[in-house]
Amino acid sequence: QKALSLRVDSKTSRDALKCLSGFFDENSVQARRNLRTTIEGQNLLVHQEFIQSFGRIERQIKSLESLVNALDGACDRASAQLRQSKTDTQAVLEQAAALRRESKAVDDKQEVLTHFLARFRLSEADTQLVRNGDRPLDEEFFCAFERLEQVRANARQLLNTCGQQTSGVDILHETSEALEASYERMFVWVQQQCRNPKSAVASRAGSPGSDGGEAVLKRVVGLLIERPVYFNHCIRDISRVRRQALVQRFFSALSQGDAATGARPIELQACDSVRYIGDMLAWIHEAAAAERDG
Repeated sequence: QKALSLRVDSKTSRDALKCLSGFFDENSVQARRNLRTTIEGQNLLVHQEFIQSFGRIERQIKSLESLVNALDGACDRASAQLRQSKTDTQAVLEQAAALRRESKAVDDKQEVLTHFLARFRLSEADTQLVRNGDRPLDEEFFCAFERLEQVRANARQLLNTCGQQTSGVDILHETSEALEASYERMFVWVQQQCRNPKSAVASRAGSPGSDGGEAVLKRVVGLLIERPVYFNHCIRDISRVRRQALVQRFFSALSQGDAATGARPIELQACDSVRYIGDMLAWIHEAAAAERDG
């Protein structure tokens, strides 16, 4: 009755009948009796095929899940490594900043030390200049001596103003030997000049070629005033040598005249006692004026 009540002219009925026609190889009584079993078997096969297809999808989803879990673990590890790297980097940056601060402090101390040594220490070159007896007393020597005196003046100022007793005393003690050596060099040089008959000490005051020696001699004697023992000894020797030189020149002027000025011998006027004595007094006056000016 249900089959007879169906409308065969509808599209749904036609599609259903068309689908059922695929279950029959032949239109027999046995085939019609087994129709339900055939349909149920076909339905079972469809469900099995669906289950198999879904199983493959499930396996793929599980594989995808494993891959996602592995990716999530990798991301967690990368995040942990990034945090650790940030921590390590922060420590390195802090250490680098500390090293920069230490380097700046060292540079500041080095700059202070350089300025301190420039003011309170005589360089090795200047020390050799004031101590080396083989070198002449030239401008380099006097410049080094002035720097030595400046170092000692700075040390005395350090003692008086800053109260740095140890540093100031140490600087004065270290430079005292070089100072005494320089004074001794100047003293020995004056002694050598006094023994040399052609030196500025024995030559005529203001004579050509003696200006350089006279300037050095004046400078040395002016510096030796700080050492009265050396100064007094040098003054006595210089006075002795100058006196001997003047006496020798006076005798030469009496008997031989002065070749430099073209003056005739004074003794030629011996017959005229007034002129003779006047020429001698004039020569003495001129020589005394030259000595005073020199």
